Amino acid sequence: MNNLTLENYEFGEIKEYLFLLESTVPYDNGVFFSFNTEAELLSVIRDQILAYCDIEEGDLVEFQNDLEELLPNSIDQINHEVIDQINQLLPSWNIPFIGTLNDLMNNEGEVEQKIRRQFRDYADLDQSSDPIELEEQDEFKIFLLPEWAR
Repeated sequence: MNNLTLENYEFGEIKEYLFLLESTVPYDNGVFFSFNTEAELLSVIRDQILAYCDIEEGDLVEFQNDLEELLPNSIDQINHEVIDQINQLLPSWNIPFIGTLNDLMNNEGEVEQKIRRQFRDYADLDQSSDPIELEEQDEFKIFLLPEWAR
């Protein structure tokens, strides 16, 4: 399985490092792309996200330079400001989350809580945004897969 190419990404399991990519089209669900290492995740964002999101060829070099300046060498340095700046380069797309599975399951950020509420709604649970419990982890990982891959 070659999960290092977004064009041919094979969804099968959720790995430790992930980002959520959403279309700006209303009612279009986002998709989590996940990777084994932080370096893989950052490499895909740095090298492929602009082409994958159909940035016009005339803008690609300039946007690529901007992206390389924005993107730090560690996801620990990616905050909402960095994500907002990346999203400005993706006119028809939005990346609301870049981080680890642990971040998604436990952090108190707005996006993390929203995803946990959506999961609990999907699983017919209490709809809280509390951290994911140990017994919920397997089902949570399944929920993070696109509907067609669950």
